[in-house]
Amino acid sequence: SDGGGSCHQPAPSCHGAPAADANGEQRKWLRRVWLAAPVGLVSMAAPMLFGGAWAGWLAFAATVPVQFVAGWPFLVGAVRQARAGSAGMDTLISLGTLTAFAYSTYQLFAGGPLFFDTAALIIAFVVLGRYFEARATGKTREAISTLLEMGAKEACLLVDGQEVLVPVERVQVGDLML
Repeated sequence: SDGGGSCHQPAPSCHGAPAADANGEQRKWLRRVWLAAPVGLVSMAAPMLFGGAWAGWLAFAATVPVQFVAGWPFLVGAVRQARAGSAGMDTLISLGTLTAFAYSTYQLFAGGPLFFDTAALIIAFVVLGRYFEARATGKTREAISTLLEMGAKEACLLVDGQEVLVPVERVQVGDLML
C-alpha cells in the first residue's frame, strides 16, 4: 500500500491571490478614468454653463490633460501601429480625438465652434472601457488560477481491490483509477 489513506477525503481548499500585473493594469486604467471622466465633464460643461471667451480656454485647459495624459496609451499605440504599417483601434481613437482637439484649438483663436468636449469624452469612455476590460481579465485570470490550484493533487487507484491514495505524479498508463 503506497499512500495509505481513504480515497473519500475532501480535497484541501486552495485560494490564490490575483496576479499582481492584472491588479496593476486595473489600477492604471482606473487612475486614467478618475482623470478623464471629471475633467472631461468640465470640458463639456464650461462653454454651456459659463459662456464667454474664457469658457473656451477653460475647456482647452481641461482637455489637455485628458488628451495627453489619460489618452497617452492610445497615442503611443497609434505611433507603434503606424511604424509597423498598420492601423487599429488606437489609431482611430488618436486620429479622432487629435483632430477634434486641433480643430477646436484653431477655432479657439478663430472664434468658431469648439469640440474639446468630444475629444475629452471619447477618451474618457474608451478609458472606462479599458478599465472594465482589465477588471474582467483580472477576474478571469484569478478564476483560472483557482481552478488550476483546485486540480487533483492525489489520485485514488484500485490496487488488488483496495483503494489507495497516491500523488498524481505517480499515476502510470494502465493504472485503474476510481
